[in-house]
Amino acid sequence: PEARLILMGILPRTDSTAAAEAVRRINSALPDLALEFEAHFVDLTGALCDEAGEIRPGMLDPDQLHAALPVYEVWADAIEPILLAALGPRAEVDLAPPPTADPRLGL
Repeated sequence: PEARLILMGILPRTDSTAAAEAVRRINSALPDLALEFEAHFVDLTGALCDEAGEIRPGMLDPDQLHAALPVYEVWADAIEPILLAALGPRAEVDLAPPPTADPRLGL
């Protein structure tokens, strides 16, 4: 009952006009759903796409479907204020284990 929810919008797509339109339609309905469940809604579309709605260069892997490393950085920046508000400031010493792989290496 005390959980804080973050509802993420579906990431934009370029592989299909129909899929891109479906994503836009679904994402436009999600803020109301987030309000209903007292969740934070985060949509990365504005940060990932240019003014024409095209995904910015470097945001997708070569397959043009999967997110590249910069998307995860945008994602982290978008949810950081929500996490800081819920959990408080970062610890002075990071005790988290190291990452299991470097995503740039495809591991």
